[in-house]
Amino acid sequence: MSISRREFGKLALSSTAVSLLPLKAFAGSLGNMNILADDDPGPGKIHGDSTPHHVHHGDAKYIKIHWTCNWDNDTHMAWERVDGTRVELPQNLILPHGYADVLIDYNGNWVFSGTFNGDPQFVYDADIAVGIKSKSLGHLLGFTDRGRIDGPGYTWTKQGQSGIIKDLWSDVVNGYDWYASGNFKPYHKPDAHHNRPIPPPPAPAPSGGGGNSAGRDVLNVLTGGLTSWF
Repeated sequence: MSISRREFGKLALSSTAVSLLPLKAFAGSLGNMNILADDDPGPGKIHGDSTPHHVHHGDAKYIKIHWTCNWDNDTHMAWERVDGTRVELPQNLILPHGYADVLIDYNGNWVFSGTFNGDPQFVYDADIAVGIKSKSLGHLLGFTDRGRIDGPGYTWTKQGQSGIIKDLWSDVVNGYDWYASGNFKPYHKPDAHHNRPIPPPPAPAPSGGGGNSAGRDVLNVLTGGLTSWF
C-alpha cells in the first residue's frame, strides 16, 4: 500500500473543528487575568492535557493522532500557578476548547495542525504540544506550536518530511505512547469594567519545535531517550 502526497493531504484535513460552546464570564481582577475574588487561585494559566495513550498499529502506513481539548472529553483541567504547582480549576474558569492533530507516515511525512475557538470576551496565549514515543527505543517525536486565541480563533498547520520519522517507523508502529498538552494564559478584552491593556502576542514557537511550556509537559510525561522536535 502506498500513499500519495494528495491522499496524505486529505487525511491531514479530515478532522472536524469542535463547535463553539458558551464560556462562563469572569469577575473581579488579578493583573490582566479576571477571576472571582472569593475563588482566587493566584497568578498563572489554565492547563489542559490528555491521558497518556498506548497504541499498537502493526504494519500501518500512517498514524493519525487526534486530541480534542474540552471539559467533557479526555482532558484533565487545572490552574497552574507561576511556581508550576497545579490546583483544581476554579469553577468560574473555563478551559479553551479545540483540537490538535498529528499525522505521520512511513515515508517520514508529517503534518501538525489544529484549531482553538475564539471567545467574544477573552484572549488566550496558547502553548500546544503533542508527543509520540516509541516503546522499544523510547525515541520521542514532539510537535509544538504557540499562538494567540483571539477573534475568530487560532488555527495552525505545520508540515514537513523527516528522515528520523522514516527510520523510526517500524519501531513506532510496533507500539507507542502519545500525550497532548495545552497551556492557556487568559486576558479579558477591554470593556467598561476591564481596561487593562492586553500585552503583545507571544513570540512564535522556535524553529525545530520545543521550547514552550506544553512541550516541557510532554517531556515530563513521556520520559525516555532521544527527543526530536518538529
